[in-house]
Amino acid sequence: MTEGRDGSIADIVVTANRREERLQDVPASVTAVSADLVAARGLSDLKALNEAVPSLVLVRSATSNTPFLRGIGAAAASPSNEPSVATYVDNVYIPSNVATVFDFNNIERIEVLRGPQGTLFGRNAVGGVLHVITRDPTATPAMDMDLTYANYDTVVANAYASGGISDNLSVNFAGHIADRNKGWGRNIATGKEVYTYSDISARAKLLWTPGPDTRILLAADIDRFNGDQGVLRTAVPGTVTAGATANAGFYNVNNNVDARNKVDAQGGSLRVDQDFGGLNITSITSYRSVRQDVLYDLDASVVPRTAVTLATEVDTFSQELQLKSAPKAPVRWILGAFYFNDKTGYAPQGVLIGTTTQQYVNSRQSTQSFALYGQATFELFDRTSLTAGLRYTADKRKIEGRTTVNGIQTLSAKGDTDFNKMTWRLSLDHRFTNDVMAYVSYNRGFKSGVYDVTSYFNPAVAPEILDAYEVGLKTDWFDRHLRVNISAFHYDYSDIQVTQILGTTAITVNAAKARVNGAELEVTAMPVEGLSLTGGLSLLDAKYKDFRNGPHFSPNGAAATCAIIDYPANAPGGQTQVAGGCDFSGNRMIFSPPMTVNVAANYTLNLANGSDLLFNLSYFHTARFYFEPDHSIAQNPYGLLSASLGWRSADQRLGLRLWGKNLTNEQYFAGANSTSAGRLYSAAEPRTYGFTLSYHFD
Repeated sequence: MTEGRDGSIADIVVTANRREERLQDVPASVTAVSADLVAARGLSDLKALNEAVPSLVLVRSATSNTPFLRGIGAAAASPSNEPSVATYVDNVYIPSNVATVFDFNNIERIEVLRGPQGTLFGRNAVGGVLHVITRDPTATPAMDMDLTYANYDTVVANAYASGGISDNLSVNFAGHIADRNKGWGRNIATGKEVYTYSDISARAKLLWTPGPDTRILLAADIDRFNGDQGVLRTAVPGTVTAGATANAGFYNVNNNVDARNKVDAQGGSLRVDQDFGGLNITSITSYRSVRQDVLYDLDASVVPRTAVTLATEVDTFSQELQLKSAPKAPVRWILGAFYFNDKTGYAPQGVLIGTTTQQYVNSRQSTQSFALYGQATFELFDRTSLTAGLRYTADKRKIEGRTTVNGIQTLSAKGDTDFNKMTWRLSLDHRFTNDVMAYVSYNRGFKSGVYDVTSYFNPAVAPEILDAYEVGLKTDWFDRHLRVNISAFHYDYSDIQVTQILGTTAITVNAAKARVNGAELEVTAMPVEGLSLTGGLSLLDAKYKDFRNGPHFSPNGAAATCAIIDYPANAPGGQTQVAGGCDFSGNRMIFSPPMTVNVAANYTLNLANGSDLLFNLSYFHTARFYFEPDHSIAQNPYGLLSASLGWRSADQRLGLRLWGKNLTNEQYFAGANSTSAGRLYSAAEPRTYGFTLSYHFD
């Protein structure tokens, strides 16, 4: 948290309403994570954000990051299933969760918006938005470099440079290289170390200001990732997979196949802002391409039974136009139009069954979407404002696919369907004083229906609908030395899209209605000069109201029943799906811990020679939550304790930081699921520690 000149809490400027505003003036639940906080707490990627943002759970599924906010997220594994919590990078929508597996670099801030978002952003988001905002070029020369060495022979290097080429042309460049050369564990069957990765990425921006009212920003990025976290799967302790393959140690696997996950992602965008003296027009044009190559052992065992290869292809073009009023107009409004063209599929998905049967699925979903949206805020009475927004979305989905077994085509299908929907936002806010603001809001969110490229022959599932009601209070106290923001909410959630796994095929179905009640608290305090304290609390009561015919597996060697039973002593491995499914009405929703807490303290000690010592201590705790709606796999409560000690030179240029994360070496899951192979998980990071050298110039 940045400290103001008088030791108070500095204003945080966000763009949650697609215009620059103070965070405390936005009548919505928003968390802003600054670049300083990212560095101080060692939040290296999106997966780590849950340690600083209430109600956020980020799960590493087999091939991607899957965000959940207030219990809302896309559990369906198909790449054609867009996330319920949308990720944007510099106002560009990222439709594939595969492309969100990246390390932070060149971050200005990250904004997390909770609840449905549709009347301000290009693409609908039923659960919320994660918006990563990177630094724009500056005419003033600037440079940042850092080098990290950590245990597991991990090396990370970042470089950033920015400067002016001419009076109205500036450019920046950010580069990132990371290698974890030693694994946390080992594949017992092959002897290979596991949980290693390498990542190399670069991002460049060119800013041209041909006149005082015109701003043109061209951006391009590329990322190459190669690792195995997420696609590594092993038996949950106390269970077995095929061939009675038991857990071989929390960070070990015992697979006859060495897993891999290679992701090549690149894209570019062009943003043009033109001010017409009170009206502003913004155009955002983008193209993104993602290629993923995955191999993993589907049965997670030493038995050569089933291995899967995935060649995922995603190509996305989007065009957004916005027309905005002047920032201080009596009625502040925005009108927008959004076009989205996306092609996603497998080319191919391969399944090797035993040693003789090879099945391939080539499938692709094409999406064309048009949307019109608008939102306006006007003052009803002195200090009381009303905000109203509408959005109309028209999605057209097409699917085509074919299946071959040992070179012979066995199935083909194609189809198309349309999904059209009107959604809205209403909010009322009142400012009691300059430092106390309350709001109440009602939003309807919509997530389009979708085909599943894994089971392309099935009809598209229906859209999800979320009605969200929220009240909130934003306050500053003691001359802005204490900030307390509180929100409470109720969600009605219907036609939830979930995954059912039948044999080697995962299908997406509409299966449930749910209701979510919750409250959140965020506190920032600066009691004395140099010391900042932050904390967040989330309380969540999220339950399925109606979830009949839900997917459930019973371990082989035991009777097929809807009860959650322990594996029998001599279980042969594998599971059998209960015919007709089970009734999970009343069960807690997946990825919905009833409580999470995060606290952090940062202290800067000024030394006599002008240099600084920097101390950081943070702790995150989550209550028990579930990975499956049948509650067959639970994440037990755990806490993550992290700390760092840093030094910064008197001229603010040189820095050294010693740090450690998960200092108590908690063992917890990065992701888990229940399949016909068994109850499987992938491990999250153990204790890590290292040092970072940095250089800054401006």
